[in-house]
Amino acid sequence: MNQSMMKFSALMAAEGSWFSYQLLILFGVFVVIAMATVWMVRRVPKNKVLVKYGNLGKKPDGTYRSHACYLEGSFVFVKPLIQAYQFLDVTIHTIAIDLNAFSQDEVAVHLGYSLRYRISKVQPHVSSAAERLLGVSQKNIDDLVKDIACGQIRVVFSQIERSIITPLNQEVQKKLVTQMQMELDKIGIEIIALRLENLQIES
Repeated sequence: MNQSMMKFSALMAAEGSWFSYQLLILFGVFVVIAMATVWMVRRVPKNKVLVKYGNLGKKPDGTYRSHACYLEGSFVFVKPLIQAYQFLDVTIHTIAIDLNAFSQDEVAVHLGYSLRYRISKVQPHVSSAAERLLGVSQKNIDDLVKDIACGQIRVVFSQIERSIITPLNQEVQKKLVTQMQMELDKIGIEIIALRLENLQIES
């Protein structure tokens, strides 16, 4: 009888040890999964857009998605090895524009503008920014925006006569902003404000 009880106790002790071992393994697996999940989840910080790229599956039309954009405050799951990410800075930047242009009747005009802009957070423009500006330095973005702005200023002033070029002509300003925004939309840039700082007309 005593031997039977001892065997039963030993069996129960062995089963208890095996059960504890299984619990330990399950706990370890849970910890690893939790750590991996935390490592793969990214929170988008303020004034940033997270652009995820890699293997993202297909669109409804059957084509493969090249990237996905997520706004500030979002939590994004990034699959290791098959996906990666970078940030776009959507803070507001200011650049000075100083140039010479010619009116429709060939009068020289010296212009100075202050342009405030940022990368758009609205689709489809933010996707355009992801395609054109991801990984580009802020200086190069400033230069690109400035080049586009200068080109559109010259185009607009070449279409108007010297007699209507005044600092108070809101129609000229409105046309200029509209034309400039149409071109900047192609690279995902949003105009915040365009202010005329200097206007000198050749006499």
